[in-house]
Amino acid sequence: LGYEVSCVSGDDTYKNQINSLGASFSLIDFKSRSRNPFVILANIISYIKYCKAYKPVVFLTYNPMPNLCVSISSFFCSFRQIATISGFGLLSDAVKGKDNRGIYLKLKIATFINYLKSPDVVFCQNSEDFDFVRHVRGERATIRVMGSGVPLDKFCPTIRSFEKLRFLFAGRFLESKGVRDYIRAAKESEVHRSEFYVCGLPVRGEGGISEEQIKAEIEGSQIVYLGHEHNMVDRLASVDIVVLPSQYGEGIPRSLIEA
Repeated sequence: LGYEVSCVSGDDTYKNQINSLGASFSLIDFKSRSRNPFVILANIISYIKYCKAYKPVVFLTYNPMPNLCVSISSFFCSFRQIATISGFGLLSDAVKGKDNRGIYLKLKIATFINYLKSPDVVFCQNSEDFDFVRHVRGERATIRVMGSGVPLDKFCPTIRSFEKLRFLFAGRFLESKGVRDYIRAAKESEVHRSEFYVCGLPVRGEGGISEEQIKAEIEGSQIVYLGHEHNMVDRLASVDIVVLPSQYGEGIPRSLIEA
């Protein structure tokens, strides 16, 4: 159709995979989890510089910080934004009026709600988020989809013949994702002939758990720590049950769709 597809991120881990699909990749100075207002301002400036240089026609964004930065960038550069809300995350209770603690939190909520009004189209992944976003946006296009989707030719049922029942936690190491609940349940499990695995990404900052903490908590138990797993197709094929005891503001968790 004559369009060029480009991806932009503050992390170039998947640059080669993106290029192999025929898309270009741009690395920018971007820190997604900082609460420092000067860092957030620097993030916004990085996106504005990218948009002025690349001149996108349509910008597809997901996750709160890129959604916010691109939303602000659209006032300085002429393009259309399609934003995906893959859950409200740690702000879930706050944006829905269940938690109003702290001036910083209130400011963050106000900013979050305002940027929801800007994109041309917003996709949501569950009915609760959809109802909230539609209320904020009024008549502007808000669409509900059933999760982010996965390639069914890769994530498909396999025949298992394990001697033991295998359990897996796969997700970011956040308190609200329930990794500690999983570890506690695994230690207390009375399921005979079972194995328990943990894989995922350590998280710094609010509610995060480090790799060292995870390793210390499973030390001496039957739980196996796998680290960060890049090949989830083979990993999922090697287990029977995926566990995600999450209280995080999920959309529709991709890890469960894959499983």
